[in-house]
Amino acid sequence: MLLSESLSNEPLSVSDLKQFVYCPKIPYFMHVLGFRERITECMKEGTESEDRIVRLEERRRKLAKKLNVDVKLFDVNLYSEKLGLVGTIDCVVVRGMEVSPVEFKSSPKPKKVSENHLIQLVAYALLLESCMKKVSKKGYIVYEKSDDLLEFSITEKMKRYTMKKIEEVKRIIAEEVFPETRQPASKCTSCGYRKVCQPYIPKSLYSFAGVYKVPSKRGTSERLGE
Repeated sequence: MLLSESLSNEPLSVSDLKQFVYCPKIPYFMHVLGFRERITECMKEGTESEDRIVRLEERRRKLAKKLNVDVKLFDVNLYSEKLGLVGTIDCVVVRGMEVSPVEFKSSPKPKKVSENHLIQLVAYALLLESCMKKVSKKGYIVYEKSDDLLEFSITEKMKRYTMKKIEEVKRIIAEEVFPETRQPASKCTSCGYRKVCQPYIPKSLYSFAGVYKVPSKRGTSERLGE
């Protein structure tokens, strides 16, 4: 039995995992303290009308044709009891005994793909392998504003790293451990949990309540794909 299965009966969502990699505090706020994300201006801009959703869906189908595959499935809901993981994949493409996840991002192609987007893709690959009993060696991200399609190799090392992160999120939730981490200010600006995370309360009060610890100065060199 996986550690995650013994720590929690509730499956972890891929979205929770993606949020954790962006900032480890977010799953703690959501699942331990029960806070819900405040709607920010950036999130309001991303709200889509029904007509726009239809247009985007048509555009996604056209972009998926770039993959040149016979089988394409959209909005695929998957749950793996073995992994303790659940998620909805934008698109799944099948080539023989290989299956690949495709994620659509509304932003233009970035200079560097963020780790939380990449780990999301690998988590979907793990879900596909567990549920469809096919191997997943590739994944794709489509950046809709620039019409860019990026292909990524999904290695066993990346899968092991992602599994490790799944276990870390599970432990935080099950053991109610406040993550010892600091984030650059640029990440906090548009975060819906900023006012919860950075209230106008002295850190001494957090320490007194037992929910704040000074982050370790020791850095980590391990990163996805490195």
